[in-house]
Amino acid sequence: MTHLIDRCPVERIDAIRLANGQRVVLRPALEQDLQLHGPYFDGLSNESRYNRFFNPTPKTTAKMLRHLLHIDRRSHVALLAEHISGDKGTVIAEARYKVAADDGSAEFALSVADQFHGLGLGKLLLDRLVCAASRAGLGRLAGETLATNAKMLRLARKAGFALTSDPELLYLVKLEKRLPASETGHSCQDGNGLKDRDATTALPAVTVLLAAS
Repeated sequence: MTHLIDRCPVERIDAIRLANGQRVVLRPALEQDLQLHGPYFDGLSNESRYNRFFNPTPKTTAKMLRHLLHIDRRSHVALLAEHISGDKGTVIAEARYKVAADDGSAEFALSVADQFHGLGLGKLLLDRLVCAASRAGLGRLAGETLATNAKMLRLARKAGFALTSDPELLYLVKLEKRLPASETGHSCQDGNGLKDRDATTALPAVTVLLAAS
């Protein structure tokens, strides 16, 4: 995992093992990850890519990737899940939020590679995104998804988001979660996302190997 340690502080890296035995690392996204994002988004199925971008993007462009990786860790926070094989990492999921102009709320988005659906990665990343937003003092995390995206709707409900239909755009569903100060309590108290027992309780498909201290 030296390729990760060289690029990211060790205390921000969590290593987990999925129920199928594969090793996955959760960490903040870095601007140096540009070359990892292209293959990830281009490898999504047409349906997953449409659900993520709301349009049939055939292939990511350099401009799009630069926009996604323009991260300052304050107004734009992004997390990655990498599948580890030897010393090589492959992005298999991403989650991010961007702070709105009012500076008190943020809009989020996430996606998971098709072959890793159903293993709890989306829930784990979304929970950590909520923790990061709460620690940053934000009061609300919001997003939108297609009304046909049953997996995202199910995930949002499990994560405590309120779902409302858009009266003007019936094909969209708005997702919103209020983040009171108490949100920084039990699930965010270690400063780096969920504690070991919280992750394994919420996600029986995941076993924590190395938790950030």
